[in-house]
Amino acid sequence: MKGLKSQFLLVLAIVITMMSSISAFANDGIVPRWSYLWMISADLDVDDYNSATVSVEASSDPTDTDSLKVTTKLQQFNGGWKTYKSWTDNIDDSFAMIEKYTAIPKGYSYRIQVTVSTYKNGKFLESATENFEYGFYQ
Repeated sequence: MKGLKSQFLLVLAIVITMMSSISAFANDGIVPRWSYLWMISADLDVDDYNSATVSVEASSDPTDTDSLKVTTKLQQFNGGWKTYKSWTDNIDDSFAMIEKYTAIPKGYSYRIQVTVSTYKNGKFLESATENFEYGFYQ
């Protein structure tokens, strides 16, 4: 009985040690996603007449950035992702809200790929690309 109690305490000590080292590792491993960008989002809305509205929002830290370059690609899956339509907007602000319109054919999957670059006084700071899946349009 005494040997069983000793083994239990040994196992308990090992488990507690492992749990505390895992928590410390997780806290030390947190890294911010971006330095200047705060948010990138996009949505695709298609009406009954195959008219697509591509909506994009992006924001960055207004104290560190004063302009954004937003490249929006509406991509169609046809044996691989191919750019169906592309737009580039230069925004003299730390926030962008953009809407673009185009007609799209049925029978394909679509996604929106958004690349946002941040600038301060014309100097490039960072860039990030995000993909937003729409799914199959039929």
